[in-house]
Amino acid sequence: MRTLAGLLLLLSTPLLAAEVTQYTALFQNKPAGKQVTRVVDGSVTVDLSYRNNGRGPDISERYELARDRTLLRYEGKGKSEF
Repeated sequence: MRTLAGLLLLLSTPLLAAEVTQYTALFQNKPAGKQVTRVVDGSVTVDLSYRNNGRGPDISERYELARDRTLLRYEGKGKSEF
């Protein structure tokens, strides 16, 4: 039943709609940040931010894939802990 519901949802979604996946970063079982990934027509955007003891990265990345799924373009900005 879940597979049928998922398939119907997929078929009813516009082709150009973004696929968005969200993750929550946990430290000691408490939310400390998140990552949001958006995929639209071969373009992927990832925003990552979390804090552990007041420190952590704030990174935004964007990359595009060619038709053969190889890396075509990459852009990254923000700060990391390293």
